[in-house]
Amino acid sequence: MQPPLYSREAAEYLGICVDTLMKLQRDGEVRGFKIGWRWKFDVRDLEDFKERGKAEIERATAAARAPRRRSVSRPMTDAETKAVFKEIMRQHRENYYASLKKG
Repeated sequence: MQPPLYSREAAEYLGICVDTLMKLQRDGEVRGFKIGWRWKFDVRDLEDFKERGKAEIERATAAARAPRRRSVSRPMTDAETKAVFKEIMRQHRENYYASLKKG
């Protein structure tokens, strides 16, 4: 039984960079465990990952390298804010006058 590998050794073993390995670990593609503040990876888990096939490894590493979407959108400019406000007011007026005609 081989001792667990540190993240740098595990990345070299798989032929990928450490950042990609850590993204794969975070996404659940590769199992790892933390001892103190350092991550270690069992060679058997790395072998299992390799056995899943080259296509899946390429898919998983491509997904890990893909930029994550930002959850916060950019703030609106003043012109955009004014345009949105105008549209809301226009809809409000239309609804108000439509309710007067019904009533």
